[in-house]
Amino acid sequence: MFRLSRENFLTEDKRLIEQFYFEGYSIHDICSVLNLEYYEVLYYVGNIIKSQDFMRNHAFCKEFYDDKLLVVSDTHLGSKFENMDYIHETYQYAFNNYFKSVLHLGDAIQSTYKPVSKIYNTFESQVFHLVNDYPKMNGITTYFVLGNHDFHTFSNNRELLDMVQEREDFKILGFSKVYIYYKKIPVLLSHWCPKYNFEIPNVKSFLTIKGHSHCLSIRDNTIFASSISDDMKNNGIPGFLVLDQDDSFFNIYSKEFINSELINKGKIFSKKI
Repeated sequence: MFRLSRENFLTEDKRLIEQFYFEGYSIHDICSVLNLEYYEVLYYVGNIIKSQDFMRNHAFCKEFYDDKLLVVSDTHLGSKFENMDYIHETYQYAFNNYFKSVLHLGDAIQSTYKPVSKIYNTFESQVFHLVNDYPKMNGITTYFVLGNHDFHTFSNNRELLDMVQEREDFKILGFSKVYIYYKKIPVLLSHWCPKYNFEIPNVKSFLTIKGHSHCLSIRDNTIFASSISDDMKNNGIPGFLVLDQDDSFFNIYSKEFINSELINKGKIFSKKI
């Protein structure tokens, strides 16, 4: 279970985390032994150590070595603007092109914020919708950074988050702000989440990729991802991103849905490594 605050740890988990940590176990080792998520252990150990340097040194929760990564954001299942056709076509593209990992930048579900669909208008119905209807492609794992809409749902009913994690192809990386390595390059994935009660200190990263804006844009080393829904803001266009690296450059490509047809917009960002 991914707990949203320190108080939600089981007493035995707390004792064992502390014991294993001071015996020299790594955070990944503790996660494996106790079947906990990385950010659960990092959060609790961070509160024991009370050191921002410790948090910075252990901020990176996962390394990806895939040839390429696919990035989606703001699917908002349970909104009247959700578009399952876009989502299914995106995952079919991922399957056809041999992707192994999809990074979801947050707001997987709508929660009770307006506009909610008439069918999926409760926390429970939206989570069932996500678990049962979100694409499941052989060999593809979706890694979620949970955003403000997700937090609103799961902080009200933590059993629902357990239900999400029962899908073997769903993995929760964390809330609001997550650091990963992609082929040794540090990347920050983020989604605005003001109520989140655990903030990783800023760590130097090569670039930042953000959800929440619903509109593709680039500002310095920050890429704001589109939504894959019909809830467009600032004249945004629904779509997704593809990341890859060659010998010298980190590249980002954009795919957009124009009149429901998937269009290759091409390379939108390239930075020398």
